[in-house]
Amino acid sequence: MSKALWERFADRFKNKETLARKFSQLAELRNSIRHSRTVDDITRKEGEAALAWFEKVLAK
Repeated sequence: MSKALWERFADRFKNKETLARKFSQLAELRNSIRHSRTVDDITRKEGEAALAWFEKVLAK
C-alpha cells in the first residue's frame, strides 16, 4: 500500500484505509489460528467478512 505502488491498485480497491482495515481483520484471524489462540466470535466474523470482501473485490 505504499504511495509508489498504490496507483496500480487504486482502481480495484478504491480506498486505501478500507483495504488496510480488511487486511488487519484478516491478519487478526490468521494470527489467532496460527498461534493456536482461541478465536472469539467477533474476530471470526470480522475475518470471514474480510475474506468475503476480498473475494468480491477481486472478482471484478
